[in-house]
Amino acid sequence: MSKTQTEVGLLDTGYRWLGAIPAHWTTAELRRIADIRLGKMLQTAQSGPDDIEMPYVSAINVQPEGLSIEPKKSMWFSRAEQQYLTVEPGDVLVVEGGSVGRSVYLNDGLEGWRFQNSINRVRSKPALSVGTFIDYALKHLQSEGVIEMVCNKATIMHLTAEKLGRLRIAVPPVSEQVAIADYLDRETAEIDEFIGDQGELIELLKERRAATITQVMTKGLNPESVLRDSGIQWVGKVPEHWQIRKLKALAKLISKGTTPTTMGESYTDEGVRFLRGEDVQGGRLVSESPRYISEETHNLLRRSNIEENDILFVIAGTLGKTAIATANLLPCNTNQAIAFIRLNDPSRSKFIHYWLSSRPVEEMTALGAVVAAQPNLSMATLGNFAVPVPSRPDMQRIVEHLDFETSEIDAAIADAKEAIALSKERRAALISAAVTGKIDVRNHITAELGAA
Repeated sequence: MSKTQTEVGLLDTGYRWLGAIPAHWTTAELRRIADIRLGKMLQTAQSGPDDIEMPYVSAINVQPEGLSIEPKKSMWFSRAEQQYLTVEPGDVLVVEGGSVGRSVYLNDGLEGWRFQNSINRVRSKPALSVGTFIDYALKHLQSEGVIEMVCNKATIMHLTAEKLGRLRIAVPPVSEQVAIADYLDRETAEIDEFIGDQGELIELLKERRAATITQVMTKGLNPESVLRDSGIQWVGKVPEHWQIRKLKALAKLISKGTTPTTMGESYTDEGVRFLRGEDVQGGRLVSESPRYISEETHNLLRRSNIEENDILFVIAGTLGKTAIATANLLPCNTNQAIAFIRLNDPSRSKFIHYWLSSRPVEEMTALGAVVAAQPNLSMATLGNFAVPVPSRPDMQRIVEHLDFETSEIDAAIADAKEAIALSKERRAALISAAVTGKIDVRNHITAELGAA
């Protein structure tokens, strides 16, 4: 006969995200064990004689890997606001809008800094809680989808101070909160180090990929080829029999899409795939959070209907990402962040795609970009990009060579990304188990002290 939760010292909380907790723990809304305050709305000009310009923390400073003091921006605070909008060691800063719920624990205070209204400051009540435990408890709630649940996802999500304060967490005695936080600090540090190493590996592999593409796309496969100056600084020398053409001379159409809302239309749950800049990653199209439009909207946007072998090139935001439209993607449309290049000869699409992934094109993109609210590239500038054009047989051999070389690199990148994803899952699971009492960290600590 199995033991009941009461017999093994567990208490059923009745909350999905907490489950059964140790019987000597309790649960509480966050506002009961901590003081919560929302920051000040941005004030760019002095409004009173006692106002002082001071640096402030905003959502951009609170990152998954910790607190970043860059960018450092300043705004005006009144004398009263200077007193109650401080950030001190032990505080937890929680993002209020956008990437709601992202949090960071302050080991060190930010002397002279205050916080803006994109941030909720959570300050523990010493007799009831510690900041490090609260930070881990919030990370647990975020991984369980609780924070998203309490925010209204139909519009821009906001985790107001009231909503944050009503979040319920498991609350062990303060001594156990300290033990849990210390245990998680050690365990997650090892996981984070591994994730960091894998991230560095991915960047090295991306560099290797770009270098491989650039070498072949500018020098060809024959090391004995006689080279000539291309006349373009960032391209350098190319095999003497290669031509240099402008992209627009090779294309019958270079255009971009538009957003359905500009025509009074909206997105749908299914229908025709609608591409955005974030859908282009690693030389291919991904489906992490796809968007769709109706057939009727697709027909209204017929000017930007994508065809097989169209080359997609991101021209707004993170510039220069490229992919090829394949038959399985169709029908498909795109917004104004993506240009599509329809070649006179579709058999050249793969070659041009590789060229657009090379370092010379990075240089051309950076040189031609206009930086406004976000970097963007015009159709005219894209069309004037220089393209080295070898003979058709050489072009085919180059594509086959790069298909083989980049497939190995892409497989290594995919392995590293999978390792990161699994590590993040393990990290989240470890935090969830510890802050809900599913593992007793006191046993771990006793074992470590015994080993010492």
